[in-house]
Amino acid sequence: MGIALFVLLQYPCGWLSDRFGRKPQLVVWAGALTLTVIPLSRLITPDAGLPQLLVVFCVGLGLYALMASIAPAIGFLTILTLRETAHEPLK
Repeated sequence: MGIALFVLLQYPCGWLSDRFGRKPQLVVWAGALTLTVIPLSRLITPDAGLPQLLVVFCVGLGLYALMASIAPAIGFLTILTLRETAHEPLK
């Protein structure tokens, strides 16, 4: 169920990145991850049932979709930046 949500969120998250930019999307992702990691971790207990685990997986993969939808572009930009700086002479 969490993976289905992750797959379904790829296109809307990609659209958000096109609309508002990659940097704001990464800031929102980092902030949301920072705010939710402890509460989600506390849901995972030895007595946790399926509903708690579904919440953890869906929220976690939903947040991961924000970053994963722009990861290929960030990786490509990193490679281009490294390629450009490799040709600059050392000072």
